[in-house]
Amino acid sequence: MSQAQIRQLIHQQRAQLTQKEIQQASDQVIEYVINFISFEAPLNLAFYLPNKGEIDPTLLIEHAWLHGNDCYLPAIDPLYEKQLVFLNYTAESDLIENRYHIKEVRYDSDILCAAESLDIVFVPLVAFDEKCHRIGMGVGYYDRTFNFKLANQKQPPMLIGLAYEFQKVPSISPQSWDVPVDAVVSEKQLYVSQSN
Repeated sequence: MSQAQIRQLIHQQRAQLTQKEIQQASDQVIEYVINFISFEAPLNLAFYLPNKGEIDPTLLIEHAWLHGNDCYLPAIDPLYEKQLVFLNYTAESDLIENRYHIKEVRYDSDILCAAESLDIVFVPLVAFDEKCHRIGMGVGYYDRTFNFKLANQKQPPMLIGLAYEFQKVPSISPQSWDVPVDAVVSEKQLYVSQSN
């Protein structure tokens, strides 16, 4: 099955989920994450706002705020083609819709955090395998933004994919520019890359 076919299949499966199923799976994923990561230290954490049935990290963001962590959301970089910037996100942030109809914080250079300065980034994905290779939307925003990790996957930030178990596929053949995630958390299991 090609990556395009995998994307189509997963999108169809996510489109059939009810709001209750999304919430139940998201709650289970968040519980795994909270048991996996300590939120006690002051951390720079990046999240995403869910789109088209993705796992919803909203309660995880609120958990991070409660523990005094700085939270960021990705936004399309206004200067560099198909890259992301990360903008500080609070309950009062001014959100806008980008060209993909995904909500992001209105751009302001005063609230930027460099990708290299983030501690953990929670990444949406379309599919993943047990080795923590991921298939994204196909445009390559995350791969371009975090390509500095290809030289040393152990360097920060830690990239954690959030997914449904049905998004797991037997094997993904990564391209040379594909940046694997360090871990994937589904509602059933935690997968950790063997590279770490």
